[in-house]
Amino acid sequence: MQITFQNPAFLLFLSAIPMFIIFHILSLKYVKTKALMFANFEALQRALSVTTTKLPGKPKISYNISLLLFRILTFTLLVLALSGMTVWIEGQGTNQSFMLNIDSSSSMLAEDIQPTRFQAAKDAALTLISKTPENTKIGIVSFSGTVFLIQPLTTDKFDLKQKINNLKIQMFSGTDIAKAIIESTNNLINVNTSRTIILITDGRHTQPTSMDEAISYAKKNNVIVHTLGIGSKKGGRIEGTNLITSLDEDLLKKIASETNGKYFHIQSAEDLQNAMLKILDLQKTLVPYNISSYLLFISLFFLFIEWGLINTKFRNMP
Repeated sequence: MQITFQNPAFLLFLSAIPMFIIFHILSLKYVKTKALMFANFEALQRALSVTTTKLPGKPKISYNISLLLFRILTFTLLVLALSGMTVWIEGQGTNQSFMLNIDSSSSMLAEDIQPTRFQAAKDAALTLISKTPENTKIGIVSFSGTVFLIQPLTTDKFDLKQKINNLKIQMFSGTDIAKAIIESTNNLINVNTSRTIILITDGRHTQPTSMDEAISYAKKNNVIVHTLGIGSKKGGRIEGTNLITSLDEDLLKKIASETNGKYFHIQSAEDLQNAMLKILDLQKTLVPYNISSYLLFISLFFLFIEWGLINTKFRNMP
């Protein structure tokens, strides 16, 4: 296990802890001075919750060490929260950032992969999102004859799953695979991890965008493109039509090969799920967990408790 801090400069505030101790001692002396003016020493001892041992001529004042330690703990937790404390624990991890490119053309409604190619693709995307570590950046591009950036790179799994579930078939003719690759590459340029596009399509590139230029652009920016050709070997018929769709496997293999990716021929929903997990390639690594929010919550909770204590058990006498 390792511990790191996103904002280590805040740790300098811990040097103020000795001031807490000095202030505590000075405040006790102030209370003691006021206590000497109190006429009924026996009543004062009971009010301050001290021992029954009497000292000649003056009461014994409690040092409230427990309150001092409580305040130091609360202050320390608050500083650690502001410093962005991150605990690294060994677990399953990946060093990749992903752009999911999902074909949303009408041919994805073919039912040769149950329930449909489109729904199987969405389910596989949800599997990848669920299996990735919390800090993994994932984005979503939906494409048919035109391309839409549905979600820029984010680590918010809840939002990603919502965006996947809300994906709809686009009413634009054609399939612009090249432009989808370019759009995804633009979103991956500034990440420091391995850059990966997962391209899920059942069609052919039918738009004028140059495929060679798209592949060259991805290679230039060190982007790996894994291609998943979805559809049975005999092809699939779109419900309500006589149209049979087929894959351009040669193109998908070329895209994967030239960008150091892999091509997967998907003939079932299970194939699609397995391909996603192979691409994810989880390994034993140190996985970061930012615990700042938890520390902040605990410190605020402790502050509330302290407020109660200083108005009850540790209340100073006037």
